[in-house]
Amino acid sequence: MSWTFVIAYFNEADYLSATLRSIAAQRVRPLRLILVDNGSTDGSAEIARAETAAMAGVQTLHLHEAKPGKIHALEAAMPHIATPLVAFGDADTFYPPDYLAIAARHFADPRVAAVAR
Repeated sequence: MSWTFVIAYFNEADYLSATLRSIAAQRVRPLRLILVDNGSTDGSAEIARAETAAMAGVQTLHLHEAKPGKIHALEAAMPHIATPLVAFGDADTFYPPDYLAIAARHFADPRVAAVAR
């Protein structure tokens, strides 16, 4: 497994399903997905679990971070990352199916340390 995709979320019920579907559509497999609920009260955690239950080729880890703030949620994910490539995304963003594949091509150049799109 070469990629981990990390999404921290807080009350993203309106967007989370579409975001997770776009991650499920990534052409890169296998893929690890770490989702960190940062204290949602709008059903986002239930949406995350329902959407990821049917994802083929995606290993999912659901975490909860009670301390408010995205930085705390991302820090909660850090000990669980064991892949050479990591993408940190937002819960309200659509990722094209080639998002990770394009980034991986850039990382093939040993002079590249980070890729932003």
